[in-house]
Amino acid sequence: ALNESPKILAEGEKIIALIDHFKHGVHAMNKALGIPDVSINLAIITADEKGGVKIETSARAMGAEELENITHETVDMFSSYGFEVKVEDKYPAWKPDISTFTNLVSNEMKAVFGKTKMMAIHAGLECGVIAEKYPAMKFASIGPTIRYPHSTREEVDLDSVERTYEVLRGILKRV
Repeated sequence: ALNESPKILAEGEKIIALIDHFKHGVHAMNKALGIPDVSINLAIITADEKGGVKIETSARAMGAEELENITHETVDMFSSYGFEVKVEDKYPAWKPDISTFTNLVSNEMKAVFGKTKMMAIHAGLECGVIAEKYPAMKFASIGPTIRYPHSTREEVDLDSVERTYEVLRGILKRV
């Protein structure tokens, strides 16, 4: 038997029920790009000394409307379980856009790496944060080869870090 009060046990059951009903993962796919269009994950759960619990989620979407929709759905769900909800630190939506700039980046990648491949990825890219402040600016997201991101096995190909630096130098010479 647990030596906890009925209130603490009831609160724990409520938290477990919320976690069980939370729709973690991909909510919609972008069929044209073959990647998730909208997703959300249960990122961090912490407890404080007073028995309070904080649950953080991370939502991503290519469109602003879709991001707002999943945010509202999540707020409504957490509120229905009696949680006080605060929305903060979210990545703005960012849709891929092929432009003169992305073609320049692609050409530099090919010159340094010997090949290039433009593709969209489903991630909380910082490009969305900057694009929100400078909507007329063109963006391309590049970086070194990273395997097993956000895991205890995460690793980076150090040679690709050097090559990515060379790509950046080439881009800066041409803009």
